[in-house]
Amino acid sequence: MMLSLIYSKDIESSVKNGGYFMGKWLELASIICALKLNLNLSKLEDRLILQKIAYLTQKLNLDLGYDFRWYTYGPYSRSLAYDTNKILTIIESKCKESKPIDKRVLDKLDNIINIFRKIAKEENTKLSKVLEIAASITMLRYDVYPQIKDPVLEIVKRKGVSKDFVIKVYETLLKYELLK
Repeated sequence: MMLSLIYSKDIESSVKNGGYFMGKWLELASIICALKLNLNLSKLEDRLILQKIAYLTQKLNLDLGYDFRWYTYGPYSRSLAYDTNKILTIIESKCKESKPIDKRVLDKLDNIINIFRKIAKEENTKLSKVLEIAASITMLRYDVYPQIKDPVLEIVKRKGVSKDFVIKVYETLLKYELLK
């Protein structure tokens, strides 16, 4: 709990000094709060959800300032991993220090996540896996060099999942304009 006190004091101190302490992590924490995602960030599965939502949010043109690289579970941001405890502090505070987020982005994210939950249920897998596939497809499509010609087949190969599963996720990404 010591970390929670430190970060809360940082926010309090910044506000008292007239500073604008709305870091990228606070914006992401606010998104998690607004989406009413109950994340336990001590669990790998929930940290994956956080990483993938951050990546997809940036692809919806809401820059959170995180840089992502390809990793075992798809897009991964080391700086976001470092910010996890700060985000946890906001979530544990029942989102008292969150800030307003663009309603368009939130609505789109909410719809995408709801569809991904349905896909997870149909495929008998977890939301974190569907988000991993979605973020991985997007990264392979736009953020790797050399560019991957067929990200669907590449994901099937790399992740060992069915092509039908990946196509469902791919079609959702197209529908919500995360892919063009």
